[in-house]
Amino acid sequence: MINLVLMPFYAEVVVIIIGIVDVFVSIFLQRKIFIDEEKMYKSQIAMKKFSGEMKEMVKNNASPDELRKKQSEMMPLISSNMQFSLKSAIPSLILFLGIYYVALPYVYKAIAPAYMKATVPFLSFNLNYLTLFWATIFILGIIVAIFISIRDKKNIKKLEAKMAAEEGRIKTDISNDVKVIDTDLKKDFGEQVEIKNKKPKFNKKAKKLEKINKGS
Repeated sequence: MINLVLMPFYAEVVVIIIGIVDVFVSIFLQRKIFIDEEKMYKSQIAMKKFSGEMKEMVKNNASPDELRKKQSEMMPLISSNMQFSLKSAIPSLILFLGIYYVALPYVYKAIAPAYMKATVPFLSFNLNYLTLFWATIFILGIIVAIFISIRDKKNIKKLEAKMAAEEGRIKTDISNDVKVIDTDLKKDFGEQVEIKNKKPKFNKKAKKLEKINKGS
């Protein structure tokens, strides 16, 4: 029977805290430093719109040329979404590797040098400090990812409503501008007709002058 050395409680706490810090710093880097969330949401909204249009085209038996043309329009959006994914993944990966291979071994060795091979029981597993760090970021990462997904869906719905309202306002402004221009044109056209049909009036002095000229 193998005698396992148990990890000290304070060491467990330190490893778990480092895992928590890794998760939340990764999220901060992804969402506040390397990614413009509004642009990401707009890209996802546009992608959703194009996907819906593609489904409608397939449903309506669109020609292969039309489908290819539509797919070519989607390529910039696909590329944009891939860039957002890379921007979020790369800083998180760099942070994880730096902690896993450099910071964590250094810190753990400093606080518990006699327990480098110690483990902590978790379900049916015995985790050392590295696998405990793994487990922490994995479990917490899943929980946080669920909350972020819910938050993103709410923010996307709000942005869709805002964009729809803005589009409606722009259409209303354009419609009002057209009505004003149409009214002004009709008014100007009516004044021109009135001036054309209106007989010129001469004052009395002009008439007298005209008679004098005829008499002379």
